[in-house]
Amino acid sequence: TKYENLSGGERQYLRLDLALFNDSDLIILDEPLSFFDAAKVNWLTSFIKDSSKTFIVISHQTNFIAKFANKILDFDNLTIKQYDCQYEQYLKAKVIYLKELELANDQRNEIINEKQKTVEKATIWMDTSSNAHRIALMIKRLEREIEDLENKMSIFLDDKLYDFKLDNKRNQDQEVFTMV
Repeated sequence: TKYENLSGGERQYLRLDLALFNDSDLIILDEPLSFFDAAKVNWLTSFIKDSSKTFIVISHQTNFIAKFANKILDFDNLTIKQYDCQYEQYLKAKVIYLKELELANDQRNEIINEKQKTVEKATIWMDTSSNAHRIALMIKRLEREIEDLENKMSIFLDDKLYDFKLDNKRNQDQEVFTMV
């Protein structure tokens, strides 16, 4: 049978076979469960678990990933964080990590607020002080410190920002995707 005569599912199986059974030490699988029934999912899970190869698996099927993953790369809030653990431990560790980021942000906000109050007071003093130049230098230093603290703040993006919409505009005969 020629490749052109194969169904979409058969082509998918053939591409997967070529990826799994080559001499590569690294295999990247992007949503590999298309066209898979439960028996094929179990077979692929066992194959990955028993293989000496390194797999990078991208999948929304968390129950599939949870069966073999031992290292998670989490892409979230404009950062990539690596978790060296099983999927269930990753879920717990991520909650703890996010709480730590929020706490650090709260602490930085407190320091920023105190420094801003000091800048406001120093600005008032500068108007009446005979040492205005020294106070102006102090204000500049505090403003740099505030900016540095603001730059260290963790960013928490709203999930809505990850939604994609298909734009009807055409660009060189290609669909144009825009991030909302």
